Amino acid sequence: MPGPLVSGHAKLEKECNSCHEPFSRQSQTRLCIACHKETASDRRDRRGFHGRQPDALNKDCKHCHTDHKGRNADIIQLDRETFN
Repeated sequence: MPGPLVSGHAKLEKECNSCHEPFSRQSQTRLCIACHKETASDRRDRRGFHGRQPDALNKDCKHCHTDHKGRNADIIQLDRETFN
C-alpha cells in the first residue's frame, strides 16, 4: 500500500477493491462517484463545483484528491470562507 488513507476513508484501508480494480486505472473515478453520490449528481446535472468547473467535471477524481496521504491530509483543499 502506498500509504495510509485520509481519515474519511480510513475504514476502507483493508478493502482496496472499494476504490481500485486490478489493472484498471480508468475505474477509479467510477468507483469514487459510486460512493460519493452528491458529487456524482453534481457531475451528471452540471451543477455545483464538480459539475461546472471543467477540471472537476472532465478529469479523474485522483487529479485533485489523492487519498494515500495519511490520516491528517486535507485532500479537499477548499477554503469555504473565500470560495465563491
